[in-house]
Amino acid sequence: MKIDNVKNIWIALVITAVLSVFSMNTFAAAPNDKADLAAANTARVDHDALARRYENMANVMHEKIQAQLEALSHKPRTSFFGRNGQHIKKHVAYKIHEYEKAVQENMQKAIYHKQIAMEQSTRRAIAESAEAKDQSINKAGKRPNNTVDAL
Repeated sequence: MKIDNVKNIWIALVITAVLSVFSMNTFAAAPNDKADLAAANTARVDHDALARRYENMANVMHEKIQAQLEALSHKPRTSFFGRNGQHIKKHVAYKIHEYEKAVQENMQKAIYHKQIAMEQSTRRAIAESAEAKDQSINKAGKRPNNTVDAL
């Protein structure tokens, strides 16, 4: 009995010693998720791809709605669902309602990202036209002959 206690104490001391050797800096050196998110937010976002993604998610939800409706239509009476038939039908109706909400949310997000993508494309076009104007100025910094300088 005494040998088991001494053995357990010895194991506890060894584990404590090993854990104390590790510095807390190794745990603090884990990747910072907030920094990664900030870097991702500052990066240019492809809103066209996001819009397509949300549209695809809405289509998947719509397919799930159709599957649930089809399952309900083939079994019109609750007796087909067994003892808890009414509860199952209510649950299916709830799932359909949740899928419809998800479809609406995803479509709203898709529309939002499409609008931002259109704004970005117009900004890009304006920036390219401004760059074209800047390139029309020669290296000496003089404007082309068709512009009049007011002195």
